[in-house]
Amino acid sequence: LEHSTDDKRPDLCLILEGKRVWIECCLPTGGDPSKPNSVIETVPDGEFHDVDHDKSVLRCTQALSEKKQQHLQWIAKGVCNRNDSFLIALNGLNLKLGIFNTSLPRILRALYAIGDMYAVLDCKDPEYKQSGYHYKPTIAKSEKTSISTTFFLETENSHISGVLFSTDWIMRSSSSPQYCYVENINAANRTGTLFAEFCQTYEYQENQIRLQ
Repeated sequence: LEHSTDDKRPDLCLILEGKRVWIECCLPTGGDPSKPNSVIETVPDGEFHDVDHDKSVLRCTQALSEKKQQHLQWIAKGVCNRNDSFLIALNGLNLKLGIFNTSLPRILRALYAIGDMYAVLDCKDPEYKQSGYHYKPTIAKSEKTSISTTFFLETENSHISGVLFSTDWIMRSSSSPQYCYVENINAANRTGTLFAEFCQTYEYQENQIRLQ
């Protein structure tokens, strides 16, 4: 494990079987509270409030885009090799994007266009039920601008191997998982089950998200 002391290369570098795995970390903020797309704290007033995931996802897409461009610059300067795996470690603590045992991690909304969950029931057949997630490839940032949420479905991002997502500062006892890894289906350098021992690992197969 090598730790970077400056911004001239990614934050961490793992050496596994002679191969480098670069990790660049980021902690997106909620943005300027005066702006309409900022993520702000909900006032605990005892009332029910709508949860707008789109604003949080927009902050993630911005962070992913910035780290993508930064990685391309490192490749151009010879800091990183195109044959090296490159991961983005994103902490969603400021964005209210949780990881739960009963549903897909919300970071997938920015990576594989995962929308809201739905359920189908049949009033004539109590045993019949189906569920899934809507496909949501864009989010409206304004009346004239939409932002893509298909980061890992775009082949131009194949130099990104995956995203390591967390929702806390450190590992602590919790009934819900706090770390997950999402692999890029189009990655030139796949990582497989590298992180499966300590966090949920998701992959995309046959238009479905699967937990490894």
